[in-house]
Amino acid sequence: MHLKLKWGVFPENGTQGEYFYDFGQASIIDLETGSVETADIDPATVILNHEARKYRSALNATACHEGAHHRLDFYYLMLQKTHGHDYCSFLCKRFQPDKQPYNHDNGWSAVDIMELQANKLPGFLFIQDRPGKAYADMLMRSYGGARTLENMRRLVEDMAEHFGTTLTTARSRLIDLGYNEARGISQFLRGKRVPDYLSDLFGTQTYSIEERDAIREYIENPAFRKVIDTGQFVYADGHYCLNKRQYVFIDQYGYHHLTYEARMNMADCCIPFEIRYQRRPKVMIGGCLFKDDTRSNKTICYKDKSGKAVTTAEGLALRKLIEKEQAAMQFIRKPFNQLTVQRTPQT
Repeated sequence: MHLKLKWGVFPENGTQGEYFYDFGQASIIDLETGSVETADIDPATVILNHEARKYRSALNATACHEGAHHRLDFYYLMLQKTHGHDYCSFLCKRFQPDKQPYNHDNGWSAVDIMELQANKLPGFLFIQDRPGKAYADMLMRSYGGARTLENMRRLVEDMAEHFGTTLTTARSRLIDLGYNEARGISQFLRGKRVPDYLSDLFGTQTYSIEERDAIREYIENPAFRKVIDTGQFVYADGHYCLNKRQYVFIDQYGYHHLTYEARMNMADCCIPFEIRYQRRPKVMIGGCLFKDDTRSNKTICYKDKSGKAVTTAEGLALRKLIEKEQAAMQFIRKPFNQLTVQRTPQT
């Protein structure tokens, strides 16, 4: 593809690489000496995070991701320059395994489509349908054929190792190939690994929810609040689970965790949610176009009627903070006329 490849250092957490379609600058590392210097970068150059050298899967995925931007997005990015947008590169960060930049209300943006293509393409290239399905089926037969939690975990790991992909990519492709139970394998919430579980859900449904999302849903959704206020459910390992000894245990630090039985039978004890995606703002800093991380492009909404307010100390503090933020936003959104009418009279 006539691309130049360089190893770089990035201050942003989770940055995998950067694709330059115009002249710019980047922090380049000398792999032999370890020295870092700011260098002028020519168009058609990919800067790979030097940390990716440690892992074959990360290197494969990142190189393919940046190559997809060059092959599929070059003309779009150059077109922006003809319309006065002084961009020179596209900075790519690691996304959560289950994220898709889709907005049910406003549709797809151009940058959403570019990221979706670049994120998904490596999986389809490295684990193609026929050879991928054949190898997955062969592995399952060698495990005995039962889709247990242990076998699904082994399947994801062995597929990733064989095809040189990340666990996330292997899991995603296995779901495409008919192994839906793999949805609960190798998941992360805010960078923390969620204990593996068997999933019976489809599409955008999930059992996993970040505590911050859960608190927002509790505040905004009366149906979810009614279920949680029954006191029957407790937040454990990123899930809302029935607070029964067969499903939940408490460690020596006072944290709740799912038992093995719960992780094998999530439908019997955990509340499902539905993921909805919103358009994330795009910002340009120093000529580099990237997504704004000040807020997530994903909201998780309570969906099921089956049915303890958020009780961890961190959760209670976060809930108060969110309520305060929302009250402030309501104040800001009021028209100036309304603010002047509602102001407190002076004595």
